[in-house]
Amino acid sequence: MLCNWGAFRPNSGRRANLMDNASTAAAPGESCRNAIAPAPARRRRSRNRVTWKLFSCKDRVLWPFLHFLKYGLPYRVGLKRRICDGRDIKRINLLAVEHCANSCQHCSTSSPFAQRRSYPAAAFFPWLDTVVQCGIKFSQLAITGGEPFLHEDLGVLIKQLKVRYPDKVLGVTTNFFWANEQKIAELAPRLQGLDKLLISKYPNITKKLGGEARFEALVRVLRELCPQIEIAVSDGSYMIAWQLNPEKQHPNANCCTSDCYVLRADGQVSHCAVGAGIENRREYASIVINSKERLYDLRRGIEGFLTWARKYPFDLCFHCTLWRGHRVTWEREPSYFRNTSCAIAL
Repeated sequence: MLCNWGAFRPNSGRRANLMDNASTAAAPGESCRNAIAPAPARRRRSRNRVTWKLFSCKDRVLWPFLHFLKYGLPYRVGLKRRICDGRDIKRINLLAVEHCANSCQHCSTSSPFAQRRSYPAAAFFPWLDTVVQCGIKFSQLAITGGEPFLHEDLGVLIKQLKVRYPDKVLGVTTNFFWANEQKIAELAPRLQGLDKLLISKYPNITKKLGGEARFEALVRVLRELCPQIEIAVSDGSYMIAWQLNPEKQHPNANCCTSDCYVLRADGQVSHCAVGAGIENRREYASIVINSKERLYDLRRGIEGFLTWARKYPFDLCFHCTLWRGHRVTWEREPSYFRNTSCAIAL
């Protein structure tokens, strides 16, 4: 799960709109469905079914068109989504937790296949310091994964990152699996160093927490106890489908994650979300082994980093289909069999 701060609606209950978040989008017709006037039960159900069908049809047409406007058209006219401000790469995502409490099919970082690992802030300090000292700019640090709230000591991680990099906007992503009034009250003091928090609202988590109304109520509790944090909710009812194919095909659009630079604890930076954890997918081993551009090793120094960061498409893109922007409804990863129950230690 990667941060997309474009999806933020600070301290409001609004969801991200259709194109705010590249990997998730608002449920079609959500606001209109809620606005339907009271009617006899049988008639209301019928109208809802018609409304769903109309909006689903509209959304199937609208999404590809908007995706083309945002990613396809700029690429075809030569406007690649690369660094456009000299040495500023905008944001660095920290892969602080590899595993997750959810099991999303098409997870861009392949978290359902990852080992249970989390890393302390100190593991990232040498690499972040190298980037800073070499004059490469970034204004945002995003704690991501996996599920950051499975971190062994997330509160300490947040505090240490904020102390060391006080001028950076510090954010975290979560699927909110841990939420209840007691847990929110316990965690609120430990989240004080955060500037932003992005909640991905997945259907199975919403059901587990008690439904739509219960989910929204818990979000309001979190906002009330953490008023200094910009909190946004992004609807995870849809995912962008992707796979790696042995045959190469040249992308004809910008990719929504091609500038999601993910820093791993070993000092390697992934060029995109897919590249961050793709080695956990055994079926793609032959493609991954032959990729020379998905990772940049900061242990070699910083020379050549900006050239690498500006490049798109790079070698993995020719095998990946994520750039197509094919949107599908959320489903559980079918090959995910491990027990996902994890204790939260903050």
